[in-house]
Parts: sequence; C-alpha cells; structure tokens
Amino acid sequence: GGGGGGAPPFQLAALLFDVHPDGKAADLLTRGVRNVGRPSLTDPAKSHVGWDGPDAPFDVRMRALCVDVPQGHFLGLGLTLFDPGFLPASEDPALRVSVACGGPSRLDLPL
Repeated sequence: GGGGGGAPPFQLAALLFDVHPDGKAADLLTRGVRNVGRPSLTDPAKSHVGWDGPDAPFDVRMRALCVDVPQGHFLGLGLTLFDPGFLPASEDPALRVSVACGGPSRLDLPL
C-alpha cells in the first residue's frame, strides 16, 4: 500500500450502533479506527500507511463483540474523521468522508 495518496495524516473512525425502532435513540455497540500517515504510538519508527487514494479500498476494523440485537431494532453505521476516544485526531478541517451508496461500500458482520 501507499503512504496516503498525498493526503494529510488523518484517521477514520467507524461506529456501529443498535438503533431503536423509532430511530430516535441508539446504543453504541462497537467502534474502530484507522490512522493513515501517522507515526505508530507503539513504534515511532513505523508509520500507519496503506491507503492509495480516494478510489482505493479502505478498511476499518472494529472491536469484536457478541450481542443480540432485539427484534425491531436495526444496525446503524457512523463514520467520522474525529472520535475523541482515539488520538491523535485528523488535523485538516477540509477533509470529508464520502460513501458511495449503491457502490462498493460494505459492512462485514460474521455470524
């Protein structure tokens, strides 16, 4: 993989929610983050790289969990460039996340 396609260092956080039937409430189930172009916190000699640009695949792994989603509830996926649970945050306020609805985006949920 490449080093970020020329983009400034950033992080993308994914959050998976149990959304209540009325859609007005949601409970966070799990989350994960992917850093690109940043030094590793555990090994400063290494860098988090592996993104080849806007048209390249981009995976974010979330923490595994075992949960029963109640009947009538549904899953919601949130994507953000800033999650206070993961530092350092993205530095460029102009960065945006774009998800192609009906495109190659997917959420893998092993059962």
